[in-house]
Parts: sequence; C-alpha cells; structure tokens
Amino acid sequence: MGRGFIASDDLANKRESNYTHAPVFPDGLWMNFTNFTTLFPGRCLRWALHRSVRTVYLGCTLWVLAVTIYLSVRQTTSFRITSVMWQNRQQGFDAQSSSASPFTGAFARFPRVSELPARHKRMTIVTVWNDDAFPSYLRHFFYTIQLNAEHLDLLVINRLGKNGTRCLDFEKAGVNITWGGNIKVHCMTDEGWQNRHVDFLCSTESGWNCDPVEREEVMKEFQDEQYQTWYNWRPVRGFIFRDLFQNPSNPLWGWMDHDVFVGNFAHYPFNILSQVSMASGSMVDPYTAFFAGQLTAFNMDDTALRTAWKKFPALKSAAHFTKYLEGKMPDSSEERYWSYGYFRSDEDLPGADLSWCLYPGMNGDDYYDEKWNRKNSNLTYLISGREVLLASTSYTRKEIEDLIKLERQTPIDDIGGIGWTGGEDGSAYLVAQPSLSSSEAKRLAMSKDGPLSSPRVHEGIVEDLLLSINCTGRPRWKQCVDPHPLTESHPPIMRSSLIHFKEQEKNHVIRRLERDQRQRGYERKLLRHHLKSKNLPWFELPSFDITEDLVLRYNSDMVEVFKMGISREENLFYRKEGEESIG
Repeated sequence: MGRGFIASDDLANKRESNYTHAPVFPDGLWMNFTNFTTLFPGRCLRWALHRSVRTVYLGCTLWVLAVTIYLSVRQTTSFRITSVMWQNRQQGFDAQSSSASPFTGAFARFPRVSELPARHKRMTIVTVWNDDAFPSYLRHFFYTIQLNAEHLDLLVINRLGKNGTRCLDFEKAGVNITWGGNIKVHCMTDEGWQNRHVDFLCSTESGWNCDPVEREEVMKEFQDEQYQTWYNWRPVRGFIFRDLFQNPSNPLWGWMDHDVFVGNFAHYPFNILSQVSMASGSMVDPYTAFFAGQLTAFNMDDTALRTAWKKFPALKSAAHFTKYLEGKMPDSSEERYWSYGYFRSDEDLPGADLSWCLYPGMNGDDYYDEKWNRKNSNLTYLISGREVLLASTSYTRKEIEDLIKLERQTPIDDIGGIGWTGGEDGSAYLVAQPSLSSSEAKRLAMSKDGPLSSPRVHEGIVEDLLLSINCTGRPRWKQCVDPHPLTESHPPIMRSSLIHFKEQEKNHVIRRLERDQRQRGYERKLLRHHLKSKNLPWFELPSFDITEDLVLRYNSDMVEVFKMGISREENLFYRKEGEESIG
C-alpha cells in the first residue's frame, strides 16, 4: 500500500527519515567582489614583465583604481545588487555556526530552494477529522494531496467520539489514498487524544514537569468542554503527534483545511519557512497578522516553538492552568487569541521568542474580504491536476487551456516561490551592500536612521513598521499594519510581505513592497476552498477527480467541467443555481 495506510494507536509507524542535516549555504556559493579585484595587479605584473610592456601594467593599475573608486561610491549610493556581489561566506551567515541562528535573521538573503537540505523541502500536514462522516469535498482534498507527494505528507488524526463511532471508511467511499504514498490516517480514541495532549503539557522537555497529582488535575481541567474543540492547542500539534509522522525527523509541519483543492506545492516558499519559526499567508496583501486556518506552517528546528506556549499568562504552570492564577484561557480559536500571542513580541507572550513571515497570494479564498459569495462574479477559479489558478470569466476554454499549459511549462521559482517576485534582488531582505558584513547590513536595515529612510532597496521598498492592535479595517483580528495603497490598486502595483525577526524591536515588522511582475492573465494559488462546504447547496461535482486533462471552472454563480483538447467545448458537467445538473 506504499506509505498511504490507516494506522491505529497500537500500530503507529515510527520510521525515522534518512534525511540528514546539511548546511543551508553550500561552499563556493558566495563571491567576494573585493577579493576578485585583488587578483588583477599580480596577474597584470607577470604579464607586463613577460611582455616588457610597462604601459600595460600601468593601465591595469589605473583600471583597478577606477573600479575601487566606483565600488566605494556604489556602496554609499546604491543598494541594488547582482548575483556576483554577495558577501563572502566568512563574512555572512554560516548555517552551522552556533552564534548565528537562522531564526534571528543573521544572514544577507533567504537561500534558494535548491540550496536547502531535503528535510527543508518537505512538509507534513497534520489535520484532525472526527468520526466517519465523508462529505464530497474530502475526495478532492485527498486526491490533490497525493498529486503533491513530492513535497507533502499528510497525517490525518481520525478522532473517535464516545458513542461507538467508527473510523473513516475509504473503501466504502470509493476513495483511494494509497497511490500517492504520502497519506497516513491514524484512528485515535478520545482517551488517546486526551492522554497525548496531557502528556505533552506535563512533559519535562516541553511542559510543566508535572508530578502525579498535578497531572491528574491537568487531565481533569483538560477534559473541560472548552479544550475539546478541534482547534485548541493547534500551534503545538506538530510536537504532540510528531512520532506519527511518516518522516519524524523532518521539522516542517503545518495545518490545512480539509475543504480545499490543493495547488502545486512546488511553489511553496520552503526557503523562507526554513529561516523563521512560522509562516502563514493571505489572499493578497498580508496586513493582518494571524494564523490562517487554510494553511499555517511551523519550523520545529526552532526549539523555542516547543515551549513558547507557556508564556501565555494562563499557561505558565500546571497551577496557572488548573487554578486560574492569572485567569483562564479564553474559549477562542487559534486565529484570534493564539494568533495574538504568537505574533506579538511582548515579554509575557509566546511571540517574544519567535520569528515569522506572512506572504501574499497563498489561497484563492476571498472569504475574509466578504466578497467570495457575491453573485455575478467577474473572476473564476480554474483547477486542473496540480494547478489552481484565478482568472477572468471572459476567457474562452481554449484560452484557459493555454493558461494551464503555460503554468505547467513555467520553471519553478528557485528564490522564494509565491512569496517574492523581485528575482535575485527579491530574495534578499536586507541592505546587502557588497562590502558590508551581514551583521552590519542587518543593523542598518533595522535602524531608524539607516537606509530604511531611503525608499529604494533592491528595486523595492523596505519599511520598519509597528504592529498595531487597533485594526480599523478588520477589527475581528488583533494586530495589523495599515495596507499600502499601491497594494490595493487594480491590478496591484506592488506586493507586500511582512517579516519579524527575533532581535527586532518589540512588535516591529519589516514590510517588503516589491513591484508585481507577474503576468496579468491569471494568478497562481496554493489552494482554494471547495464551495460545497461554504453553504452553497447547489454546488456539486460528480465523483470523478479533476485530473490534468479535466478542467474545473467555478465561482459563486456556476460550476463546469470540460476536457482539454478538441472536445473542450463539450460540457462534461455543468450546473448553475436553480438548474439541474448537466453531464
């Protein structure tokens, strides 16, 4: 059955991965431009003496002098870089140095995806599903997860209730989860669920180091109905279930909604996640800082993540949890109170020890803009095989087919996936002047008196912003920055990303604004919500899967499926609200 199988509590697969640690930046990657120029005087001297042409040596010397003066001027007047002007590795970030952690931002740029070790190019998605209900959208979720077997593992915790409920029956549903080899379903009793969580909370390494009496009190409190909801404790779920991962030594994990079509995760910015504690995204411009329920990912290589949760006032100790010494944890999802704690760097909150990134263009769900359910939409979502695209409803089926083929043939971005668009320059977040050490570049980038006062850095804009808790645009969330007007134009002129590193000032973020250089015909997305789960009862699909030769086109008005090629104008399936299914 490959790696896709159903496990029980007694049959947990605990295979260790063969992946090994590797430095983020391989030897020979960097070139020191100063060392490059020092090669010339000696070589010119030998050549001049050999030819007895003194004037040539004088010319070479004058050339070197001119280049030196040019570089000195360039250092102080320009921030644009090229691929040969990076720091010497001895001056920059050493991935194996104990004094330079990637989570502090002590490097001049994000690594390319191709430079990452294998363990940083694969993510385990951990989801929780109660009992044996099998809505139609699960079929498409499992299918598109398996299309991403190169980059994703899926661990489904199939949690059973207390009234003799059953585990998911894939054979009965007619859904094959074994062909991709990357899905594991672990059926878990309610007692097993509770024990795993309390074991983590009371552990010596991660939790409160409870004695037997404290553990009993913690278990009693944990059994409160408030703590039994599916979303509580989600930010620590990777640690709780890591022994069930197909590759437990892989540090990257995330959560994802079940009611989505999954896009091509070859475009996920693994290189960015490899350098921060956690990463999330948004539909467009990320100016609100919260855990997106559709997809949020964590990097367990940052050991601070294991214990950061204990900084919540109500979770400081077992006594705080059970006796409410500083109040009780609010009955709130991770998108609200947990997000508030993890994205703010106040000393009494988890975010004080963490770094994070929010990137644009993650999902195709504009639910949070309260527009997704509008009728007569002028946008449509296209899904075919691994691709999820957002395009205009005006495209013909031939034009849609051309878009999908273009996307499949476009080379995978090696410098940040969907999150950055500025090419080689866009992979950097610091000043990165050629002669500066990375620590000095970092200091200048975060300085109020440094180059942030100049608007142009790497053909983009870098700003130092204070994370506000007065979100006027989206008051339901706890922290935000004001959106930049250039990111809200139609189409947007700039794209925005937010980054926070551990050594920044409290609650400060770096906002990168880069010119949007994507082709205007469509937008690529990592995932898209399945409308059947969004209270549109008329939306339905036949039982077939959306493969590379089948195109699903839908919005809030209609849904249709057609086959690419000469028969593309024939409807395999079509339905509109109030109409009978066709096909």
